[in-house]
Amino acid sequence: MLAETLPEPEHFVHAGDVLIKVAILVVAMLASVAAYHAMQRPRLVVSEVEPGSWRAERRDVIQYVISIPWLLLLWMAGLELVLVFTNNGLSGPDVSVIAVAIVIAVRILAHVLHEHAHELAKTVPLTIVTLWVITANGIRVDDRTLADWDRTALTGPTELLLVGTEFVVCALWYWVGVRWWWPKGHDLVGMPKHHHLAQAAMLASVSAQAPAASTLEPAPVAAAEPPVEPVDGAAPEPVVDPPGADAAPPATVEPDPDDDAVTLTEQEGEAPER
Repeated sequence: MLAETLPEPEHFVHAGDVLIKVAILVVAMLASVAAYHAMQRPRLVVSEVEPGSWRAERRDVIQYVISIPWLLLLWMAGLELVLVFTNNGLSGPDVSVIAVAIVIAVRILAHVLHEHAHELAKTVPLTIVTLWVITANGIRVDDRTLADWDRTALTGPTELLLVGTEFVVCALWYWVGVRWWWPKGHDLVGMPKHHHLAQAAMLASVSAQAPAASTLEPAPVAAAEPPVEPVDGAAPEPVVDPPGADAAPPATVEPDPDDDAVTLTEQEGEAPER
């Protein structure tokens, strides 16, 4: 009855359209999450050279100095592409300004407040999802904005601000945070938390004591002989005197002194004579 009252459908949702949107969402989120996870943490690698002492090796410092300028430019270019191709009200120069500002702010917070850096860096995938896919704003078709952005370039002081801020913040994080603040028992972004280290040390000590306790051999226990149960119907064994115990001699009878001497002559068939 209800099906009869409904109008005939005029528009249809095709599986191919859904699969295209799914593919766009998956690829965009994978790329965006990989980008902002790389942005939201310190990039200088430090290693534990001795218990409680962490240092940056020369190889890690050289790798950081060479790679971080290219990473900053890559992150900024990714943000610019997202902002310039999504349908928003930003002009060409505004796109570059906002991209540089987001990268610098995220890199500062990445060495100080990890959670805030994480939330700010998430604006990239959220921008893609909300402006491009969900709200159906689509791709920017304003050729003038694209042309303005194409003719926009960073000045020397802006590039110096972008790269120099990263080096200054990282140097403060390492020399003040890693080498002075963290050894005093304070937690620091990019370093192991002290209560996690305490728990790991406790578990290591417990696991080290367990094999030592298992190697101790217990004292030998004498095996108790099972009691001998009597067999039904068997005759009891005779009691045997222990060896060496002589039998008691028979008692000798002394003759009465009042009796006369008697000579006994034993003959076969005759009574003895007195």
